[in-house]
Amino acid sequence: MIDLHVHTYYSDGTNSPETVVRLAREIGVDTIAITDHDGISGIPEAMAAGRKYGVTVIPGIEISVTNQGGNMHVLGYRLNLADEGFKAAVETMISNRTDRNERLMAAFGEMGIDISEADIKKYAIMDYVGKPQMALALKERGFIRDVKEAFSSENFFKSGTVGKIKRVKFSPEEGIGIILAAGGIPVLAHPCTLNLSPENLDQKIKELTEYGLKGLECYYSNHSSEMTKDYLGLADRYGLMTTLGSDFHGNEIDPEIMIGLGRNGNLKGYKKELPF
Repeated sequence: MIDLHVHTYYSDGTNSPETVVRLAREIGVDTIAITDHDGISGIPEAMAAGRKYGVTVIPGIEISVTNQGGNMHVLGYRLNLADEGFKAAVETMISNRTDRNERLMAAFGEMGIDISEADIKKYAIMDYVGKPQMALALKERGFIRDVKEAFSSENFFKSGTVGKIKRVKFSPEEGIGIILAAGGIPVLAHPCTLNLSPENLDQKIKELTEYGLKGLECYYSNHSSEMTKDYLGLADRYGLMTTLGSDFHGNEIDPEIMIGLGRNGNLKGYKKELPF
């Protein structure tokens, strides 16, 4: 089995790279890609663990890019991590996230939600702070019942005060270009999150292929069988490779998702071979 969308605690996952690799081996997944958000710090540790446990680890990243409406993320695989332009882009992404976090904290304070930087950093094991770490702090302080509530309730990340705070991001063309320049393979992650109609999604995929997109994440934890069929059709139409990714973050974030198996096993039995 393969899983080309896995996170560690170097971004918003809750497990170390070695633990992620070990879990993959225990489940029977023999190839994974570490695709932490906007960073690559966990890859050397994961690759060392891969040699230890007999799991092939592909160096990757997940880059958030601009999109009108829903969220657009571009996955990059087989990157040259030493590429100077790529390293500079990663530093820019980290700086932009830090700025966004400071504004989020101020907005929560305006709403009377008292969580401190110290509360959040309990969950930022490797100094990465994103919304999941904030959600875990909200849960510990008793503001929410579980992490999902932070993202679904109108009282937190979807509120008018907090929801309008956005991070500065690269454009889709820039994000794809960063990956290509580092010798990597750009793949559109979870197309369901773009929140586009079938016609508009078709046009968006066409546009992205013109920028150099090489693949589409058709098999995904939150895709229904109907979505998967539609996305496979789009991939075929535009000559894109198809990938499978669970988007595993750890049990603390979403206990229903397992490496290689997806949400409650919805990926079981799908792609077992690498598309590149």
